Amino acid sequence: MGGAAGEASDGVTGTTGGGTGGAGGSGGTGGTTAGGVVLEDDCSLEACGGDLANTDWRHVRACVPKDQVIGPLQDFCPSITLTSSSGELEGAISFTDADYTQGVTFSLTIELDIPADCEINCSSFGATLAVLGFPGSTCTESNEVCHCTGTAQGSDGRYGNYTTEDDTLTFLGLGDLEASYCVGEGTFDYRLPVMLVPQGTPMDVLYETVSQ
Repeated sequence: MGGAAGEASDGVTGTTGGGTGGAGGSGGTGGTTAGGVVLEDDCSLEACGGDLANTDWRHVRACVPKDQVIGPLQDFCPSITLTSSSGELEGAISFTDADYTQGVTFSLTIELDIPADCEINCSSFGATLAVLGFPGSTCTESNEVCHCTGTAQGSDGRYGNYTTEDDTLTFLGLGDLEASYCVGEGTFDYRLPVMLVPQGTPMDVLYETVSQ
């Protein structure tokens, strides 16, 4: 069981300029090797709990449910399809007996195809994607299909007290944040809501880490 409730801070932000931690989201240095951000149909986690006290971890992968990224875009037209995606993350999280410190930066690039039946103005849809959190998006039309590419960048920095009970890790603070988690042989995986882009709602990101 982690320490008692106390002050905590989270600085989860999606930014247009490379992503810096929000207020109070300091500490937690990035790992020396960048990991990846992937979009998958199912980011599964078999929660098992485990001891986190006095451990240090480096992030190696973040899995995001594909429908949570493409869904808001398909509100414009259900025929919009995600043709490819790629991303990187770098960060670390550490625990004492009672406190934790996390610092993560990430980027996510998506490519979309928008068919003609969507009746979307291709030349201006890049600006729409920028408003949705993918700045510098570009869209070009070819063979009656609009092809768009955009990149979101941001960070997930937080620190404070924590508790564990069974397979639930609770980051304490305003609106205590619960995460399912599992500590394995040199690994620590946990799932929690993260604001990958400035707009919209938090997405259920599965972070995968290895022991430092």
